[in-house]
Amino acid sequence: MTLPGTPLLEDTTVTILAPLPDPPWLQMPEELSMWYLRFAKYFLPLGPSRTITRAYMLCLNAEKPDSPALKSGSLSAKGLPHWQRQHKKFRWHDRAEAFDRNNILEYSTLIDTARDKLMRNLDTAVTALVGALDNPRQAVAAAKEILDRGGLPGTTNIGIGPAKFTADELGKATTELDDWEHDHN
Repeated sequence: MTLPGTPLLEDTTVTILAPLPDPPWLQMPEELSMWYLRFAKYFLPLGPSRTITRAYMLCLNAEKPDSPALKSGSLSAKGLPHWQRQHKKFRWHDRAEAFDRNNILEYSTLIDTARDKLMRNLDTAVTALVGALDNPRQAVAAAKEILDRGGLPGTTNIGIGPAKFTADELGKATTELDDWEHDHN
């Protein structure tokens, strides 16, 4: 409560931010739901190499698989011009580019967060894996994990780098390893 004649103190620690605009890839006010759903379902997921023709063909394939345009492969189908008008009118290309930029930033943030977490916990993970080598029940699995993470050819790391063994040799080694695991567990 403020007494009459007492000046109000300003709180300089509070910052009021302007509201952020809606992301441009969301439905625009005059955009019909049917066209927005097509934009979101068939155009956006195509990624940076998207085209209106590819989105149209995906939609036809999903919604009208018996369409003459699909059977003939003809792009002069009567529906494509409608798509092109919507594409132009509602700036699908610009909105999709904004969507892509947002995803790149979002994914890079997630990757950076995961990398930081991994680096903070690396010593603990290495200690746990090396400690597991002393436990007969966990030794083989721990050794495989260490080799795989180190980029060395572990038993489950097939197809990375040039093959230095045949499929028969791999099969024999896998059988020997399974026998050894069975005997030591």
